[in-house]
Amino acid sequence: MSLFGRLYDLLKSSSSNVREDYLSEIFAEVLKDRNILIDFVEKFIGLSIIELRQVNIETQKTYSKLVNHNMDSRPDIVIQFKDRKSTKIYTIFVESKLSAIEGDKQLQRYAEHLGRIKNEYFAETYLLYLTESFDPKNEKNIFTNGKTCEFLQYRWYQVYEWLREIPFNNMLKDCLLEYMEEMGMDKSRKFLPQDIYALQNSRRLFQMIDEILDGKIDEIFNNNFGRPFQISNRFTQLRYHDRYVKSVSLSKGNLGIYVGIQLTDEIYPLCSVALEVSPKNQQRNVILKAAKEFIGKNPEFEIAYLEDENEWGFLYCEKPLIEFMIEEDHIKAIEKFFIEGLSKLVEFKVKNPEINWG
Repeated sequence: MSLFGRLYDLLKSSSSNVREDYLSEIFAEVLKDRNILIDFVEKFIGLSIIELRQVNIETQKTYSKLVNHNMDSRPDIVIQFKDRKSTKIYTIFVESKLSAIEGDKQLQRYAEHLGRIKNEYFAETYLLYLTESFDPKNEKNIFTNGKTCEFLQYRWYQVYEWLREIPFNNMLKDCLLEYMEEMGMDKSRKFLPQDIYALQNSRRLFQMIDEILDGKIDEIFNNNFGRPFQISNRFTQLRYHDRYVKSVSLSKGNLGIYVGIQLTDEIYPLCSVALEVSPKNQQRNVILKAAKEFIGKNPEFEIAYLEDENEWGFLYCEKPLIEFMIEEDHIKAIEKFFIEGLSKLVEFKVKNPEINWG
């Protein structure tokens, strides 16, 4: 199947790890360039290849479970080839992890499949584990029945840096680099002076934001939407969603309210108040209709993605933080903006009792 056919199937199946699978599919296609593959094998596997022969690269290939396995195995990428100077078959399993965690004995199962390939085909076998975040693995937990392959571990930022440096012209490679940059894999690994200053002053900044979120706003949450998450959730939101917010979960997690600071790709962050709607919320059409009526009378609010049933939808109002800098008391001005926005969402709730707010 073509690359775009495979990508369409991925999106259609709506895998929980679609972002991860999407990256693997494109990366595998880039590796089909012989020059890039030779360079990749030398850089990440440590093999010096003279001439590739009988190359085969597959994605999401299923290996039936072995006797001691409780499930089938499906590495993200399987690379097989021969070299002109050798009769050996080289087999590489590539497993990619972005936000997801390792499955049940996943690397151990892959290693045992590679051991079987090694014995049956006299192959040289390698298990390459690519992660976005630091996730060290102990080989003792992978090779429980003896070493069956070489285990190598890298981070995706290393792949990005390698792709950026290799001299081969390849349009898909350039598109992949762009995509990786969008995902933040191009981040510098050097601290800048402004980074040090921001880190040193981060405690004071968070204390200022907490002062805004934990006063009258806390009272509005408790009286109208229920008890918000504890303060530790704000750092979880910051890490995974680029926002430092007070939030509450409603309708069994299918609806939420949050207020706080949203980081952006622009120079300044945003002060945001929002109602968010899960793709699983069965009342999306009801909420969409009500939201459209609401913004007709409240033009400071907007909607986003509510018409896309595969995405989280939002009814929100926001203002760049820089706009509050002219005020004499920044905290008081931002708090006032948040209270006004939340009061409007309370009004929205009252006028739409048919929505499940429980």
